[in-house]
Amino acid sequence: MDLFYDGIHLKIPEPESIKDVYKKALNLDEKIPFPYWSKLWPAAKALALFIAQNPYLFYNKKVAELGAGLALPSFVVAQFASHVEASDYVTDSVELIKANIILNGLQNISARVLNWNNLTESEYPEIVLLSDVNYEPSSFETLYILISKLLESGVTIFLATPQRLQGANFINLLQNSIVSTTNYNIDINNSTTPISIFHLQNQ
Repeated sequence: MDLFYDGIHLKIPEPESIKDVYKKALNLDEKIPFPYWSKLWPAAKALALFIAQNPYLFYNKKVAELGAGLALPSFVVAQFASHVEASDYVTDSVELIKANIILNGLQNISARVLNWNNLTESEYPEIVLLSDVNYEPSSFETLYILISKLLESGVTIFLATPQRLQGANFINLLQNSIVSTTNYNIDINNSTTPISIFHLQNQ
């Protein structure tokens, strides 16, 4: 399936083919992560829109997107940043990102498999993009530790998140680091989702 967004052409998986692969794995008793990476989520679209509307925040910066999935924000920010690294812990996600980098003829994006808990301080960029990563309460503690380390090292973070009730406590933990909040209503597949973009910096 093809996605065209503001001059960017992305190949994305057909939903039915992903469902078939996942169901087959379950039938064989294989444990594979649910393929969240394979769908364009409203938060990613909102973050891409925010970047396009605020390019000055990203000019000539080194940017990394963690848990990138399809990496739409990475492809948008590449129009302004000096270099972008899109990463995900799922190999299939990263392989598709690499294919889309080639498809778009981009020289300033790279992609790699990465568990963000293994990100070392020497690898920290100037800006980190996070899109809809705070959806699982069991991971809030490790995610908060990561964000805290990044902020303490002077990294700027842009976090895009649906306005979920279950995520409210997590956002409250970040209140002292929120520079600004931008809200969007994102339409995908005839459904509207309110999304907040949080600009985070150590203050």
